[in-house]
Amino acid sequence: MFVRNLPRDWVIWYDAQVRKGLKAFVTQITGPLIRIIGDRVVPGVKAAILKTLGLLLVKVPANLKPFLPQLQRTFIKSLSEPVLFVQTPARKCLTLLISLQPRLDPLIAELTTGIKTAEDKSVRDAMWGSLLGLLSGLEGKDITDVSKKTVETILVDTLFTTGENDDIIRKFAAKCFAVYCKYLSAEEAKTLISSKLLSKSILDDLNAAYMKRHGLMETVSRILIKCPDVITSNAAIWSATVSKVIEGFESNKSVVLEATVSSANSILMLNASDSILEDEEVVVLLKALVDLAKEGLEAVSPHLQLLVPTLMQLVRERQTTQIQMFYKSTCSGLDNTAARNTNDYAKRVLSKLAEKESDDEGGDDDDEGSDDF
Repeated sequence: MFVRNLPRDWVIWYDAQVRKGLKAFVTQITGPLIRIIGDRVVPGVKAAILKTLGLLLVKVPANLKPFLPQLQRTFIKSLSEPVLFVQTPARKCLTLLISLQPRLDPLIAELTTGIKTAEDKSVRDAMWGSLLGLLSGLEGKDITDVSKKTVETILVDTLFTTGENDDIIRKFAAKCFAVYCKYLSAEEAKTLISSKLLSKSILDDLNAAYMKRHGLMETVSRILIKCPDVITSNAAIWSATVSKVIEGFESNKSVVLEATVSSANSILMLNASDSILEDEEVVVLLKALVDLAKEGLEAVSPHLQLLVPTLMQLVRERQTTQIQMFYKSTCSGLDNTAARNTNDYAKRVLSKLAEKESDDEGGDDDDEGSDDF
């Protein structure tokens, strides 16, 4: 508490002194800690040791390089503990270890093997979390073609061959797929998406089980957020993506619908800035959102904070009727202030657009946009 209240320059000086003091003892500290955690100690002690090793990795990372192989084995082994407060610091330590590792291929091999062989669900989740952290830290590093193949195989298998109780695992795999695409070159990413994600065999098999469509929609939604260029820059990939997102609204599974709504929002947001959709596609997506909101807000409500700003941008386009319908269906999902502000703003803007549209067309019909919400 005392250090936190010091001026910034003093804190920097204090931190430097701590680092300098640790350097002299890091070898004497780290070796025994690794040996102790390898013994049969209670989970609380393991968690404390892992947090200590994590602090050492933050404070004096260069001095721990001689211990990297032992630390990697220690952290991987700790991930296999079916105790969350041991798995969490182990996963964080592995993430810290990535920047120090000259080669990440052995770690990729260990994590992918651990995912395949883990019997405990919490252990498997922890392994997936660590793989996500590893893939997020790949920028500027090289991995072998064998490692790339290993990663791609486990991602695709998880997305399209897992069962009904593996929704969370598919979400992990989708996040990893998007992060991995961001690491690859643009051409490699497009090839991967075309051959593994949007291949004919995958698309033809989507109706066989909802899990396959869930895997596809989750991955598309993540890619559209992380690296949309790999989809939008290729006409064939973009067309197939939009088509499958529209199809996703036909599902009756909540996990598929949630991923579909997220994907639709990203597509509409991209279109609001670059106009890359056909007018008919905008109408279809908006109508699908309207119909879904009328049935129930469960799938839409988690995305309202993103959807409403997106639709506000689309107000500039003349899809006024569909947008107005959407607001009528979804304003009840916002808090009172947000709903009132959105309602008032939308009513003013849509009314003006409807009037302008009517004037441009020379029509005498009443404005649709002036109706009260």
